Amino acid sequence: MKVLKKSAERSAVFDVGERLDSLCDKLFVMIDGFEKQQMNDGQFSVSLPFLSTEASLWRTSLEDMQKSYEALWRDVMYVAAMSFRDFENLFPKLSINFETYYSVSVSLLNMIYQMKLMKLYCYRLLGH
Repeated sequence: MKVLKKSAERSAVFDVGERLDSLCDKLFVMIDGFEKQQMNDGQFSVSLPFLSTEASLWRTSLEDMQKSYEALWRDVMYVAAMSFRDFENLFPKLSINFETYYSVSVSLLNMIYQMKLMKLYCYRLLGH
């Protein structure tokens, strides 16, 4: 594993780390929204199918979050200076399963977990 010495490289790691945290926060807010909906709406259940027509704003937000995740995934690969194959083995690219609200929630939790691991990996490059 390469230790980053240059100021610009170290700055890039901190920037990616902040962006990973920000996206994790947004994903968690979405999961929290599903939970609150289940608690407050007797007609709603996370086991219901995720119907794009009834949840179009959620779907749009989730698709934007997926794009942000993919951009960060590529940025972490660049900062880590790893080949695509090696990076994909370490951090397989994830996607959101839109089958049910539960599957969406699980997908988001997996993304949060992976992004926290990516952040830790990046900080290891700082040599601390």
